[in-house]
Amino acid sequence: MCHPRMRVSPSIGVRAIDRSTSALREELAALCHEQWSGWMEYLFQAGHISPYGDFTLPVSLVNRWKRQMATPYAELSQEEKDSDRQEADKFLRIVAQQE
Repeated sequence: MCHPRMRVSPSIGVRAIDRSTSALREELAALCHEQWSGWMEYLFQAGHISPYGDFTLPVSLVNRWKRQMATPYAELSQEEKDSDRQEADKFLRIVAQQE
């Protein structure tokens, strides 16, 4: 999932994106959306919507995700790193197709 705080580097700038880069950008953006959409589907299946519209998550998941957010990649478990690598591989496949 692409995080909303991730931005285009000011040194690159949007104006520097040419047509070939624009196609790559669109493919990567589509992947970001797919990852976000998949995450949201998982999240909503993991939680509960009350009759009042409130959404709650099990505290075990909240605690796990808070721990993962606070943990640098290098300190994640091998299983957690493997999960991140699988997501990174999706980006690499798209980039490799452009070469």
